[in-house]
Amino acid sequence: AGCLDNFLGDDVDVLSWDYSMNEAGGVADGLEAYIRRGLSMKRQPMLIVKDTSINIAQERYDLIQSYVETGALKDPIVLSTEDKIDSFLHLKGDFLPEGFREWRKFGAPKGAPGQTSHHPGVKEHEMYGWLLTMHFLAVLELVAFFVSKGNGNEDFSITVLEEGSLVEKRYLPAPIHGKSIAPAELFSIFYGQDATSPPVNKLMSWEMTPVHCRTTYDPILKNNLQDIVVSDTSGHDLDIMLPRGAKLYNKGWVLDLGQGEKAAKKKIERYGGVRYID
Repeated sequence: AGCLDNFLGDDVDVLSWDYSMNEAGGVADGLEAYIRRGLSMKRQPMLIVKDTSINIAQERYDLIQSYVETGALKDPIVLSTEDKIDSFLHLKGDFLPEGFREWRKFGAPKGAPGQTSHHPGVKEHEMYGWLLTMHFLAVLELVAFFVSKGNGNEDFSITVLEEGSLVEKRYLPAPIHGKSIAPAELFSIFYGQDATSPPVNKLMSWEMTPVHCRTTYDPILKNNLQDIVVSDTSGHDLDIMLPRGAKLYNKGWVLDLGQGEKAAKKKIERYGGVRYID
């Protein structure tokens, strides 16, 4: 969460995350840190979350609802389909709708990595696309309706934010989770702190702590970790997939990948990379 600017830039309009694959059960600590860091970004991007069954992830659903009710989070989308699709997948033959046929078929070649039960197939990806499309189409239809009424409608207006008009200081509600974070000094990095000059609205009195992140994770837009190594690098001009021995390591700073990561990359390369960047 602390490196969002590095990966996405500071003018991103939409943030998304698949917490059904990244947090066990209904744990909500990480999602809250992600939401708070997103809300502190320049354009306060829209949030799209893919999550698992509400029977498991109730805590995360409640968290998002709480941020909506305080007014901090505007128009988030939560894609939760597991509880609904099971009733369709049990149908047989012609009773099974077209969109649910070959549900577990992947677009990657047979034998390519990643074709596991917790990864969605082609049809499931298409369904997510349709769900998002219908949401945005509904918004466009509403806008088109009001625009067609002309300028005489005083109840509706479209505001375009100019670059200089973006609010620099944003306040957030107090965090709900993160009590178990240790050491305690890390808490403010993930969730912020009470504002030194709080606003009038006491329910929105927290602000995020500035975080300066450097990373080698690709793809990255700025603040590459390698930029702060100004001398004594070793083997920087070699292909990242080539082995580095003790001779290079003894000379200075070395950028390298673990053996497990190199093995994974080699396996993916046999299938054209399957559009995967890591």
